[in-house]
Formats: sequence, structure tokens, C-alpha cells
Amino acid sequence: MKGGLLYSLSKSAHFAYRELTYKGVIQGRADPEMAVSGEQLLFMVNRIFAIQESPEPAFVPEQPKLAAVSEDQIIPTEEQKAMLEEINIQLEAHEVTDTKARITEQGVTISLSNIQFMANSSELPQAERRKLQEIAAILQAISKRRILVTGHTALAGSVQDQLRTSQERAASVAAYLVLLGARRSDEIFTQGFGAERPIADNSTPQGMALNRRVEITILEDQ
Repeated sequence: MKGGLLYSLSKSAHFAYRELTYKGVIQGRADPEMAVSGEQLLFMVNRIFAIQESPEPAFVPEQPKLAAVSEDQIIPTEEQKAMLEEINIQLEAHEVTDTKARITEQGVTISLSNIQFMANSSELPQAERRKLQEIAAILQAISKRRILVTGHTALAGSVQDQLRTSQERAASVAAYLVLLGARRSDEIFTQGFGAERPIADNSTPQGMALNRRVEITILEDQ
């Protein structure tokens, strides 16, 4: 993959990072010194291959933005209602805990509440991997729709730490879904919101657990 103009003038990791971010290979926060998991590395390599194999200049859509619209104002389509019911039936049948689908403005959203990661990292423990394996099977049955993975945190630590953590964890979940074959790397996007969008009271442990979540949205833009 050809680098950008600045990288051609100075073979700097900083400019290489900027070019990879521009092309959508890197999504969310990263820097040349940051260690990434094997899954995140695979995600980035797959996206590079997708760009190289494209006969046209690569175009990376802007990551979809979530709007602050009350879910009470959403009028779901019959297709969304059927999809929602089927996803929740599958989640319950396979005993996927702390996980439920609902309809949002962007589409049908699967919310993994109280999602756990290894200490001080974005690495997924085995229990969370099993959840995502079940979810990946559901997503494979719903093809031809792009996916947005968003990370959310409880109200703990600095705003910068919250945002960084949410971005890294959304990217980790997206990378694992790509590894499982739920979507190609160019069909999945990530975004971190930190603690900006709570769904429960952060003053209680129960509320913080609900706010500490990753959401997978099957987008309604295709």
C-alpha cells in the first residue's frame, strides 16, 4: 500500500500512522508506540489487504455517528421487529448472559453489559470470547449489513482514560468478530464514547456495570 505524501518525504512512524488512520486501517485511538493485540493486528492487516485488492482508489466511509435520539421516538420497521425478536430468542437459547438486543436509531443493537476485559488491557477473557462466538453466528445469518461496534465506560477515571479505554475495547471486539468471520474488516466500524452515554445511574455498582458495555449495531444504511 502506497504511503501518503508526508510519509514519502519522511519515513516516520508518525506519518505512517496518520496514513493508516486516514485509510481506515486504524480505527479509534492508537499511536506508533502502542502495543496491540494479535486480533487487532489481524484486523488491520485484513483491512490493508482489502485496500490493496481494490481496483479503485480506496474510499473509507466516515464512521457512522450515533445521534442522541430517544428510543421512545423510534418507529421500527416490521423487518427490524422480526430481527430483534429472533436475535433475543437466539441469545436466550444459547444462554448469552448480560446481553440483549434493542432497536435504536441506527438499527438493531446488541448490547453486552458489564463486559469484562483482562486487567489494564483490551484483551478479551475466554468467557467474553464465548459470548462473541454466539453473537458472531447470529451476525453471519444477517448478511449484507455493515456493523458499528461502540465502546462505553462507567464514570471512573479521567475523561481521556474513559475515551481511550472505550475506543480500544470496541476495536478489540471488532477485531475478534472479524477473526470469527462475522464480517469482513471493511464492513465493520468502531467508535468509543467513554462515559458520555450512560444508560443507568453511575452512583451504584449495578448502574456502573450496565454502563460498562460494548454495543454491536446492525446498521440500516444499506
